[in-house]
Amino acid sequence: DEDASGDATTAASILGKSLHTNTIETRDGLITKQLSEAASVDKRDSLSKTLYSRLFDWIVQKINVSIGQDDNAKGLVGLLDIYGFECFA
Repeated sequence: DEDASGDATTAASILGKSLHTNTIETRDGLITKQLSEAASVDKRDSLSKTLYSRLFDWIVQKINVSIGQDDNAKGLVGLLDIYGFECFA
């Protein structure tokens, strides 16, 4: 679908711009500043970690619901992945 392709291109363009610039809103308008390569890499890494963390939490929540996880359970399951050690009650 051409509309979906255009939307994806627009989204990619917006994401690319947001990773390379910092925009501040003042009462006089927007001020956009180009970021250094190091700052852009930090911004990219931060976004990646946030996306991974939220996706991981969402997957765990879906698994817990699908297996009938009891919120009042006294036991817990520990899971080690490449991101770190997580404990789930």
